[in-house]
Amino acid sequence: MQLDRRYQPPAPPSAGRALSVLIAVCAVLWVWLMLPWWLAGTDEWNKQQWLWEALYSLWSSVLLSFISSLAVFYWAIKPLWQPDIKGTEGATRLIVLWLCLSFQAVLLLIWLCILAITLDNSVWPSSV
Repeated sequence: MQLDRRYQPPAPPSAGRALSVLIAVCAVLWVWLMLPWWLAGTDEWNKQQWLWEALYSLWSSVLLSFISSLAVFYWAIKPLWQPDIKGTEGATRLIVLWLCLSFQAVLLLIWLCILAITLDNSVWPSSV
């Protein structure tokens, strides 16, 4: 019995896998954002204030957003960014690709707004 060794091109990347990466990253960011409100006023919050200050400092938020942006790019956008595939599979991939690109744009817009507010406060401090 002889095996058929004809070349078969690799399967196109799955839109479902890319969407699951995007949903997982959004879920991690959502939990990170909501954690202070869930734990505010509890004994754990009051006992370990230094931990919360470190967890929600500017540098940790920059690091978390950079890692999440990198994960979405590497595991979602990069595999989906290929030549056109026709049919419903191509349309599904295009929708997921646009969702991932929208995530990147919103994250960039948030950080540009934070940067503008920071620069505005440092250049023109309030006179009050």
